[in-house]
Amino acid sequence: MKNVIKTSMVILTVISGFHGFGQINDPSDKESRHMQYMVEEEKLAKDVYTYFGDKYGSRPFMNIQESEQRHMNMMIQMLERNNVSYNLSEKPGVFYNAELQELYNNLIAQGNTSELDAYKVGKVIEETDISDLEVALKNTKDVTNINIYKNLLRASESHLQAFNRQLSRY
Repeated sequence: MKNVIKTSMVILTVISGFHGFGQINDPSDKESRHMQYMVEEEKLAKDVYTYFGDKYGSRPFMNIQESEQRHMNMMIQMLERNNVSYNLSEKPGVFYNAELQELYNNLIAQGNTSELDAYKVGKVIEETDISDLEVALKNTKDVTNINIYKNLLRASESHLQAFNRQLSRY
């Protein structure tokens, strides 16, 4: 866990060195709400992948859950950098956003039927994340936030490819 946090810190330090990360941004209410949503969306992905990794012992879920933790850490640092308050439960599968709580419950139910269905859930999560990150990119002018969202977008595209590879084997 410490290595994951250290890696995220190094990534953010590198990004900040080039783009004024230390400067405080004054995000709009819309942008602030989106950041708050995105941190919980990253938690949802991590929690779902952790659950399915434990249930099926599947390497893609285990590997991607670690990446989702790094994404959460990046979003937390973005929120803190922008002085945006947020709520994030430490309990797996617990969300403050009611829509994300319902989505989590539905995705777990869908993926519980088979490993194939769990991979389909992973695909849905990544497609949703990509769409939400594209919206976030359109709604910020802050260079550091843009760079972080772009990095998260590339990672989600990679995760989507991993789930598509697994699905192609069935």
